[in-house]
Amino acid sequence: MKVDHIDDDFFRTVEYQKFLKKNGVRVPSILGVYSEKKEIIFEDLGDLSLYTWLKGKKNLNLIKNMYQAVLDEVVKLHTIPLDRSCLKMFRVFDYAYFRWETNYFKEKFLEALAKISVNQKLEEEFERLAKTSDSFPKNLIHRDLQSQNIMIKKGLPYLIDYQGARIGPAGYDIASLLWDPYYRLEKQLREELLEYYIETRQKKDPTFEKDIFLASLPYLRVQRHLQALGAYANLALFKGKKYFLKFIPQTLEYLKEEVKLLRLFQLENTLKDLEKEMVEPVGLEPTTS
Repeated sequence: MKVDHIDDDFFRTVEYQKFLKKNGVRVPSILGVYSEKKEIIFEDLGDLSLYTWLKGKKNLNLIKNMYQAVLDEVVKLHTIPLDRSCLKMFRVFDYAYFRWETNYFKEKFLEALAKISVNQKLEEEFERLAKTSDSFPKNLIHRDLQSQNIMIKKGLPYLIDYQGARIGPAGYDIASLLWDPYYRLEKQLREELLEYYIETRQKKDPTFEKDIFLASLPYLRVQRHLQALGAYANLALFKGKKYFLKFIPQTLEYLKEEVKLLRLFQLENTLKDLEKEMVEPVGLEPTTS
């Protein structure tokens, strides 16, 4: 990995890799760190991400087995004890960060891409959403656990791009993985994988509260998908990566389901306005449904 300039993420990548590997999470080995060259040499995982793997024709059992293997790694991550060193090393996914995400969605997606202004009532809804999301139990999370950040080598999943890891609600990672805009899982399979995560987590962590976790999921799904829409708009408009526009329709479909469930009326109305305003269609890459 070569970077244009040395920043905090460069050093976090090295520090977090050592920490995660020590705690049994499958991440690529670091073969060398060369600050003067702005370079980190990782073990070669090849170029097969979970996203690419899923695009090949796979039966449901193969997909289920692979996702269970990924969830095994996620449970390892989520059950790392939050001792003093961990609390010192990792940033907290708190109210301020949740509000950063909704502001990101507002500025990049609504205002810059869709040309929709935000009223005070929607801002107040974002405030409530952030406060609720921040209220749930926290553990160490990846924070960007989607199919392009999981590599497959010799049939085993490896977590990459973990430099954004934080101490936050577990449901944020699960929302990122099981409601991934890059690949829509079949509903029954998603439910089975969700139950697999819960059962595996409970075996390793007797203090894990299933009911609270399930209650958190809709809120964290909304937060995650608002962040994703902001990211896609930013990448398309300001980074020249127009191909990210094709993931917007699936993300909006998830979001529509979630805002109805949570009765987020202001956001629901905004999504209706969005359908009227965004005249130019964007294509969605074929996935399973």
